[in-house]
Amino acid sequence: MNLRRQLLLVSLLLLSLPWAGCQFIREMEGALRQGQVQSLQASANAVAAVVAQDETLLYPNPQRRSATLDEAAPLYAFAAAGPVLVDGYGDGWQDVPARRFRNETGDTTIAVSVQAQTRGELLYLLLRVEDKQVVYHNPGVSTQANGDRLVLRLWRDDRRQDY
Repeated sequence: MNLRRQLLLVSLLLLSLPWAGCQFIREMEGALRQGQVQSLQASANAVAAVVAQDETLLYPNPQRRSATLDEAAPLYAFAAAGPVLVDGYGDGWQDVPARRFRNETGDTTIAVSVQAQTRGELLYLLLRVEDKQVVYHNPGVSTQANGDRLVLRLWRDDRRQDY
């Protein structure tokens, strides 16, 4: 075998090295992707098993899922353009849409008009109560609240909060 043929054979072998390297990288990439898919599938199965055993992790209040839909329109709180003046009057609330709630029990009709604004993390409510039969608190009768009152019941961290 002469020198030319030996050089040709060596050069062909050297040219095949990059091709073999590319094939090796492709095979390695496929194996790594398959391993990643299996790892992700195992993680998803583990999370699904935990959530399936304790529904409150996904739904803190599961009773709300089976509750009937409220036909009334929802109450939205709009972002305040500036500082909210909290003085008991409706000045500065003209641009905020109101939502009216009515309760008819027997001879009395009570209605509450609610307007809501937010500023930062705070929620501001303007409540206007219409009651034809107003009953004031009489401290001579009892120290407990014995007149008309409005109770706001909210839920936070699975605990009821009354205001």
